[in-house]
Amino acid sequence: MSWYDLPADVLQLIAARITLHADYIRFRAVCSSWRGAVSSRPCHLPPQLPFLMLPARGDPSGGSGARNFYSLTEHRTYRLEFPTHKHCLGSSYGWLVLLGPSTALSLLNPFTGSQLRLPPATQIPHLSDTVTAADVKSRLSEFSGERAKSTSAGFWQHLIRKAKLCRQRSSSSSSSSKEQCVVVVAFPKAGLAFWQRGRKAWTHAGRYWQFVDVEFYKGKLYAITRGGILSTIEIDTSVKETVIISSPPFSYNGSSSVYLAESAEGLLLVVRKYGNDGGDRSCRRTERFEAFELKSSINGEHWWAPIESIGDRILIVERGTSMSLPASGLAGCKGNCIYFTDEYDVCSEGQITGGLDFGVFCLEDGSVQRLPCYPQDAESLWPFPSWVTPNLW
Repeated sequence: MSWYDLPADVLQLIAARITLHADYIRFRAVCSSWRGAVSSRPCHLPPQLPFLMLPARGDPSGGSGARNFYSLTEHRTYRLEFPTHKHCLGSSYGWLVLLGPSTALSLLNPFTGSQLRLPPATQIPHLSDTVTAADVKSRLSEFSGERAKSTSAGFWQHLIRKAKLCRQRSSSSSSSSKEQCVVVVAFPKAGLAFWQRGRKAWTHAGRYWQFVDVEFYKGKLYAITRGGILSTIEIDTSVKETVIISSPPFSYNGSSSVYLAESAEGLLLVVRKYGNDGGDRSCRRTERFEAFELKSSINGEHWWAPIESIGDRILIVERGTSMSLPASGLAGCKGNCIYFTDEYDVCSEGQITGGLDFGVFCLEDGSVQRLPCYPQDAESLWPFPSWVTPNLW
C-alpha cells in the first residue's frame, strides 16, 4: 500500500493531530485522496498567532497580485495571491476588508481565496458629507505613476479610519446575521456605519463622533473616539447611542492612538504614545503603551482602571485591527507583550513614507523590540504591514 492509498479513517486521525493551519493546508495538498478524506474547514485547530502581511518584494507600488505573509511561529515567509490595486482597511478573524479603485468594498480570506462583496464605500451614509470634488482631486494629485493607479480611491481610504469584522454574541437571536457584522469607522465627523450579512445597505450611527475603534463585548457594541470618549451603540433593532465615559484616563494631544480589545480580563483600552526622532510625522516612533480595564458599578457607573500586566496574553494592535490572544501554546510569541504596526503615512512628491514603526512592546520592562522580518535598509514600507490571523473558514 502506498501513502496515497491510506484509508480515510487513518488520514482523519493524522489530520486531527495537526495544530498549524499551514501544516493542514500542506496535508490536503499531498493528493486528491488526502484532500477528499478531511474537511476543508477544520474545527479542531487551536488559536493561531497572526501572520504579518507585508508588501511583496520588489513591488514598491503595492499593485502586484501578491503579498508576503510572515509567520512568527515558523520564521518564514509565504507568498499568497492578492487582488491588484486594492487597499486593506482592516483584518479580523482571517478576513481582510478591501477597498478597490472604484470604491468597491469586499471581504477576502487570503488563505482560502473566498470573497464576499459589500456595499460600496460611496453608499456609506454621511461619509462624503464633508468631501468635495476638489478635495478628491487634490488628494489624488499627490500620487504619481504606478502608485496613482493603485490609489485611485486613495481619498476614500483616508476617510475610513478602520474597517473591522466583529462577532456579535447575542443571546437574543440565533440568526447568523446577528452573530457577526462588518463595522466601518469613518472620519472626519462621519461616525460609523455597519453592515450585517443579508442586508443590502449600510446602517449609520454616531454621525458627529470621530470614532477610531469599536469592539463587541458581552453583546454590546462599544465605540471610542480619538479623545477617549466611550459609547455603547445598540444595533439589534433601532440604533441607540449612549455615552458611558466622557472623561478618559489620558490626555489627548495628537501624539497618541487608542484601541479597544476584548480580553480574558474584560474590555481593554490600549493607549499608544509616540515620540519623534525628527521634525515631521515620518519620524514618529512608538515609545510606550498604557493599558486600562473597563470597570462598572451596580448603579451603572463606568470607569477605566489602569493595569500593569496582561499576564500570559498578547495584544495585537494596529490601525486596522486589535485583538487579544493567549500566549501559552503559541510558539514564537511572548506573553505580557503588545505587537503593533505603523499607523501614519506622509505623502511627499508622490511618494508615501512610513510603515516602519512596527515591533513588540514589553509591558514588564517597557522595551521595544523589532521583529525578525524588519527590513533593515528600507526607507518606508507601503502598503503598510498588517496582522492577519490564519483562518480556513
